[in-house]
Amino acid sequence: MASSRAAHRRGTTSTTLSPHPKPALSLEEWEARAPLGDLEIKSVNALKLAGEKVPLPLKVRLAYRSVANSYLIHF
Repeated sequence: MASSRAAHRRGTTSTTLSPHPKPALSLEEWEARAPLGDLEIKSVNALKLAGEKVPLPLKVRLAYRSVANSYLIHF
């Protein structure tokens, strides 16, 4: 009984759908309504560039370093 009172006091959110849902925006509409400034464009471009550079796996990088170091020591 106490739990039903607590739930009633908290208020429950309705799980029913609205009779008039908002239409979804297309990507073009979104971009037209919220244009990016210079700083935002630079930030997006920096992230794109960072995502394009795929590093070698750590195992390969460590092996390359050890080979490069041994080459420098012997010569």
